[in-house]
Amino acid sequence: MQSIDFSPDAIHEPKNQSQNSSPKKEDHLSVLIFNAKTLIKNQEYALGLQLLLKALQDKSHRRELYYLLSEVMEKLNLKNERTSVLKYLAENNPQINDLIAWAHDLYIHHQDQPAKEAYFFAINQMPFNPPELFEIYKNLGNIFLKEKDFESSEEFYHKALTLNADSDHLWVNLGTLEIQKNNFVMARENFQKAIHLNSNNDKAWVGLALISHHEHDLNLCLAHLQQALEICPRNKTALQMYIQIGVTERVYERVLNACEAYQKIVWDDGDINLVMIQLYHLTHQSDLARVELEKELLFRPRDPELQRVQQMLGLT
Repeated sequence: MQSIDFSPDAIHEPKNQSQNSSPKKEDHLSVLIFNAKTLIKNQEYALGLQLLLKALQDKSHRRELYYLLSEVMEKLNLKNERTSVLKYLAENNPQINDLIAWAHDLYIHHQDQPAKEAYFFAINQMPFNPPELFEIYKNLGNIFLKEKDFESSEEFYHKALTLNADSDHLWVNLGTLEIQKNNFVMARENFQKAIHLNSNNDKAWVGLALISHHEHDLNLCLAHLQQALEICPRNKTALQMYIQIGVTERVYERVLNACEAYQKIVWDDGDINLVMIQLYHLTHQSDLARVELEKELLFRPRDPELQRVQQMLGLT
């Protein structure tokens, strides 16, 4: 592929193009936006952002500019700045998509009450059912579940279900709701439906593990957790359960294997690394316990829990 020169001198209005495909030469703002789009298209997001911010200095209220800012800020993981842009769009002559995007952003940032209000406001403004309606209903169900308003949670989950009954994630949410209601029979059915739709849904396997644990079937619980961890080794909820039950059942090697797989992905999780030190000691692998302990002490030399384990294991 021919290389593209992204130096400032090379960014200009293209010549010999139709009026529909390029901005008017005298329109400085359009030139900036056009060149920013070119940079963004070629994944030069930081340079594109510079041009968009320069365009913003012209105090323009063109919505296209703010949509591009939102897009490039998402690419650059500028979460707070993107939130400000989405808020501006939602508060200034918003389209329905602006309201939905703002509500989603609040939800992602765990601002549940403002997100709930923003979702309801968006729903009331909808002249039609947009594709995002399923996600809106599902997210509202999640918010009500966290608030332990099970009736409202179920209402919105079932509204989402009428729009898409083939979402394995939604069936997991419904299973979680039934566990909260202590309805383990229905919870199992919902988790099994999720697995039928997607056997690689690790959260559904964790849900089945929770039910098996409630029924005191620890072997089946471990089997479900192992399935979840094979699918997603970084699922910490599954790993923590696996550690707790595996240590009780004294399947130390299996637990260590799961911890090591997790550590390859999340190397700086002090809690899991501390568990590994103790498991190495339990399995008479003192050299590995010492290496792991020394590594952790480099990052947390004054950690009282590490010092306690060091003394307890005699690894001074």
